[in-house]
Amino acid sequence: MRGVWTAESGTDRDYRICRMLARYVLCKPRHCFSAQSEADLINVDDDDVACIAKAWSQLRMFAMRPKKPVPTRLTSHVLIPFAKHCLELEELSLTINAATPDNYEEKLGDGMCNRKLWKLGVNDSSIDNPGRVAAFISDIFPEVRKIVVSIPDGDPEGKKRKWEEVERLIPVFAAVRKQEANRKT
Repeated sequence: MRGVWTAESGTDRDYRICRMLARYVLCKPRHCFSAQSEADLINVDDDDVACIAKAWSQLRMFAMRPKKPVPTRLTSHVLIPFAKHCLELEELSLTINAATPDNYEEKLGDGMCNRKLWKLGVNDSSIDNPGRVAAFISDIFPEVRKIVVSIPDGDPEGKKRKWEEVERLIPVFAAVRKQEANRKT
């Protein structure tokens, strides 16, 4: 963050972030961030949310839950800054496009992971390959045990079933990684 946004010096992105953060600073305890306004959520991208994760590394809960489905520009890669910077984070809720993450085989968090996050809310996030998404999430959030899905008005794409599969697979992948790490030492 560069400081206070002004009409002359700021970009639309600066304005969106400042508006969201101003509400956070004025209204919430320092360990919790929650946004529900569609106006705050509709144009937010991975970089916007990464700025928040970097700025408040002591967050314990972060939630962006629109009251109704809105298009999202967030991808699964938005999770990485939370794993890197918010090591106290226990609950995270975002609507993301969880199409198969690129380079899921790599250690995307540079070996950093958050071992306190146990609850991941995905709202009505799209997903195509539960196995790959679970492999990705388990690498950066190995202790996730609960995934909360909020699908309004039916589920023609089977999102809920796919996210339940991710929830089931995360502990399996995390256990395999732990065994591999123990063998190396």
